[in-house]
Amino acid sequence: MYHAVILCGGAGTRLWPLTRQAMPKQFLPLTSDKPLLVETYERLRRSAPPDRIWLVGGRLHERSMRELLPQLPPGNVIVEPIARDSAGAVGLAMARLLRHDPDAVFTAFHSDHIIRNGQQFDAAVALASRIAADGPIVNVGAAPTYPETGYGYVERGRQVATGEGVVAFEVIKFHEKPDAELAAEYVRSGRFLWNVGMFTWRASVIRDLFRQHQPGSVERFETTERMLERDPDRALATFSELPRISIDYAILEKATNRVVIEADLGWLDVGDWSAMGAVRRGDSGPTVRVDAEGSYLWSSNPRKVLAAVGVGDLVVVDTDDALLVVPRSRAQDVKRVVDELKARGLDAVL
Repeated sequence: MYHAVILCGGAGTRLWPLTRQAMPKQFLPLTSDKPLLVETYERLRRSAPPDRIWLVGGRLHERSMRELLPQLPPGNVIVEPIARDSAGAVGLAMARLLRHDPDAVFTAFHSDHIIRNGQQFDAAVALASRIAADGPIVNVGAAPTYPETGYGYVERGRQVATGEGVVAFEVIKFHEKPDAELAAEYVRSGRFLWNVGMFTWRASVIRDLFRQHQPGSVERFETTERMLERDPDRALATFSELPRISIDYAILEKATNRVVIEADLGWLDVGDWSAMGAVRRGDSGPTVRVDAEGSYLWSSNPRKVLAAVGVGDLVVVDTDDALLVVPRSRAQDVKRVVDELKARGLDAVL
């Protein structure tokens, strides 16, 4: 059967100071009146019932996950003993699913992405599950609309399948985040798609790939999954032995039988404040701008006005305990502020 797995990890570093370690962006209503996690769940309900939708996240966020999606069976919330990046989250979900459904096909979805085109999304999910049932790993990609340097890219080859307005191609290669010149070349070529991080596979296939490329990992995933409730200390000790690595590095870049579906998802990863300014129309909160074109202002305090005069291409974010000012072109570097705060022991604002 088909299952949907929502990856709920993340520390909220690039949208600091709005997001914090205990409240990353997937738990916040950034672009509508619903948190991004709830929007993700509601999209997936069109493809899978609640008992086949699973969440994977950390202990710090367990309460938020359960409170936002109380309709899920309690056992469908899988709590990682410690963060081990996306490879750890996928492997733990794989172990849980194989115990419940040895024939499971599942997609790993991020919990904090924006999808505006529901029809294309549903078509891509349906085609991906159909192709993956026969063995390939299936990714979904979006045609780039500008030379973004903050995303990974997928180089596509010959067409292999179609379905309800979406097209599947063989994957030639995954490419890491490029510099500006290379990103522009990717866009000009027409052969590259943004990697939206939406992967579908048979659970048994991904298990075999873990065995091949990450020796010893499957046994650790299975032991951890069995011990999560029965012996939390053993689960933590076992899971801690796994490397902290993304599923891309661990498996996907090494696998050979790979397909990518090109779909017009209206996709956006609100990964930094520049992206937030692009997805929201106008500033947030009580703000005033005078000759401040190209800037984005966010005020979290309804009793305090945030004003900008004569500045361009800035992001200014004002919260009760922190103020951020950064050029939009440097929005990705907000993570460095968080790293510096950690180094100084300023945990109260993290």
